Amino acid sequence: MKPTKTLQTLIRLNQLELDNQRRTLVDLQNKEQHLMTAQQRLEAEQAAENQLMASFAGTDFSAYRQHLKSRQHYVAHQQQEMAERIVTVKDQVIDQFREVKTFEIADSNRQDQWHKHLDAKDVRDSDDRTTMRWGYNDIPLA
Repeated sequence: MKPTKTLQTLIRLNQLELDNQRRTLVDLQNKEQHLMTAQQRLEAEQAAENQLMASFAGTDFSAYRQHLKSRQHYVAHQQQEMAERIVTVKDQVIDQFREVKTFEIADSNRQDQWHKHLDAKDVRDSDDRTTMRWGYNDIPLA
């Protein structure tokens, strides 16, 4: 009995899911990079504003500083959430990869068993033909 193609189907489905998870991971990493760029812009903006504030010694910039701090906290919070999501998706990618490999190994083992079965059958058939050719079937067994 030839092995069915169900494992090949499962492998393809799991590989598709793995590819989707990898794309999601890349998207998340791109978003994380965007957040890092936003943080760097905020730091540069803060440095420029600090220089400007130094030239206006008597002016109160507390509202601006409060707004800048809230933006920095927001970006930091978004970065933390993104890092957590990336870890979660990486774990999912690893699990999906293991599942794909498990199915591939099972399919390989199944194919190997099938080929061994065919080889053994070929040997038996060859032995039967040889036995028939030489007429050993006519010899009575004690």
